[in-house]
Formats: sequence, structure tokens, C-alpha cells
Amino acid sequence: MNALAKAGFVIEQMIDESDDEILQSQDDNNDFANKAKMLPVTFVIKARKR
Repeated sequence: MNALAKAGFVIEQMIDESDDEILQSQDDNNDFANKAKMLPVTFVIKARKR
């Protein structure tokens, strides 16, 4: 996000979500599932140039 700001973008909205259905269907020994429980799986930034 700092790189966007330095490049002259204004951040209008930020969405970070994890898909609970995917997380529940994964085995507890799955590295992806374990990481996804700590960090959002999806990260969307809406930005515009100044």
C-alpha cells in the first residue's frame, strides 16, 4: 500500500476476507489452511490516481 501511495494513488477502499467454506473444507495439517486462518486469503484494493 505504501508503494501505491508513493506512486500517487489514493486508496478508496480495502477489502480483506477469508472464505470460511474453503477454510472449513481443508485439513488442519494443510499449510494453506493454517496460513489462511492467520491472514486473509483475498486482498482487494480500490485506488485511483490523484
